[in-house]
Amino acid sequence: MAFISNKITFIVIFFLILILPLKSFAETKSQCITTNLKKIKNLNTTILKVSDEEPLDKIIDEKNTLLTDLFICIEENPDEIINTPELSSRIRFLKTRISTNRSLNNIMAVQRDQMEINTVKIKQHLAGFLLFIMRSIETHADQDMIITRAEIEWSFLEQLPPVETRKEVESGKIANELKGKIFELRVLSATYSDIIFFTMENITTIFTKSWLYYIHMETSIDTINKLKSMRNINRVISPFGLNMGRLVAVSVILLVLLLFIYPLFFKCSDLAAAAIAKRQDSSNSKIFHTQIRRPFRMVILFIGIDIALQTFFYQTGGRIYILPLIYCVYSLLCLYFFFNLIDAIAIIQLKKHESRNLRDEIINILIKLTKFVVFIIILSIVLNHFGIKMTAILSTLGIGGLAFALAAKDSLSNLFGGITILLDDLFRQGEWIKIQDIEGTVVEVGVRSTTVRTFANALVTVPNATIANFHVVNWSRRDIGRRIKMHIGVTYESAIQDVKNAVKDIRHMLEQHPDIENPGYNRKSSSHRRYSAKRVSENDLEGIKNAQMVYFDRYSDFSMDIFIYCFSTITNWQKWLEVKEDILYKIHEILKDNNLEFAYPTEVHINKRPEKKGE
Repeated sequence: MAFISNKITFIVIFFLILILPLKSFAETKSQCITTNLKKIKNLNTTILKVSDEEPLDKIIDEKNTLLTDLFICIEENPDEIINTPELSSRIRFLKTRISTNRSLNNIMAVQRDQMEINTVKIKQHLAGFLLFIMRSIETHADQDMIITRAEIEWSFLEQLPPVETRKEVESGKIANELKGKIFELRVLSATYSDIIFFTMENITTIFTKSWLYYIHMETSIDTINKLKSMRNINRVISPFGLNMGRLVAVSVILLVLLLFIYPLFFKCSDLAAAAIAKRQDSSNSKIFHTQIRRPFRMVILFIGIDIALQTFFYQTGGRIYILPLIYCVYSLLCLYFFFNLIDAIAIIQLKKHESRNLRDEIINILIKLTKFVVFIIILSIVLNHFGIKMTAILSTLGIGGLAFALAAKDSLSNLFGGITILLDDLFRQGEWIKIQDIEGTVVEVGVRSTTVRTFANALVTVPNATIANFHVVNWSRRDIGRRIKMHIGVTYESAIQDVKNAVKDIRHMLEQHPDIENPGYNRKSSSHRRYSAKRVSENDLEGIKNAQMVYFDRYSDFSMDIFIYCFSTITNWQKWLEVKEDILYKIHEILKDNNLEFAYPTEVHINKRPEKKGE
């Protein structure tokens, strides 16, 4: 329970550190627009102040570059660009102050506030126009409608009262403020004019038309809705924002996809896979096709859903809300495709090199690491699409590094424990180990934990930090020699010469047995061969035990015991039991041939007769 709670605590703190700053990251998208607008206004300020024509061309070129960057920012900008309610309250305040100054006959103060009102109105129109452009890009609005809106905004600028430039303006605080307001109005008006002209001149490059526009989808929808039978239905469903034209178009698209395109695509893919299998390794082609088929099937299916959704929300406000969702789904499908591609390549490569002695743990971790890198790349692309920079996330993690380190303490311990297991080569997958009261076969050595299949067929997950801090018994790390140790008891009635002969026969039998290791053989280890720069016993390092000992060992309470101590040539448990069984059968025959019997516990009762009187 403590481990689970630590894990939950780590996840919660990690997401708090990661997600809470996302709001500030998202704000960097609006900062992109604000920054470019500010740079354009600064250039217009420079243009109004410059008197020499030579640097003017360079400034204009720089301004065009900034306008291009501005429209790139608009494509990924949040809805609220400028705080328009705050501007509206500022206009109300200025109008109240104008009426007061008029009553006091402060003409210059009235002019100052009128200049500021015009400036604020331009800011409002600028914010509305930028928002309109963003909506138009997202909904693939008609270009004629955008040009009409730009012409309306230009008319608004022309209808503003002209800015009077009077050189005989008096000196003083209000006079200086009036000069500043006039100049600010000129700069902002020039900036807004630049944006309107740039929009009209680059209408085809900024506003790309949807493919639905070229197939006259809106015309088709209107034609369906004008049918008499459809008009009656539309009266019922129109309160829900629906109409039969869109529903019929979506239904046709989905039917064509499911009945024709979807089956045709997979029929062609199966034929292509069969053709490739004839030329190349059929098994590898089958593996690759099996792994890639499912992601492609889901991509094709979702493309149809995407087309249907875009048709349903074509030139409507709802398209704005489904586009981020569609982008996220495509990103997940891309991630799913690359994960399956990595699995397919790994399966094929492992099959090619299955004869080599490759460590399964290293291979598994490399596959996981590759998938993690792909996940980070796709995640960064998705976050960048929404205006969130990975560098900002990393910098935030650096700020909250202490909290992150405390939350990740156990996870880092497990990570370094896993590294210790791999570097020290404590065990490998498939080996029989024992850790405290856990005993079984290693299933997988992961980054965080190791899974063990016990002999009761239960799957146990052990944190790597626990393994690194406790002793590990590895029963599989013995290349030659699984011990057979026993005492054979014979009765006290046995002749000692028969016992000597039996000992000699058992020794001979073990020496000649093909599955019992003989000390006379100089075998070399191969399954766990390692080279070490340390001076250690090779036999102990590789797990080679080959002693043979058969002796008349002791007099027990009920038997004379023969001690047998030897090692099998194999380490597999089931095979070892078979060898041990064969040894026991042969020992039984040897004892029988030497007239010896197995001893068993006996009790001797001595009944002493009582002495009679007079005897």
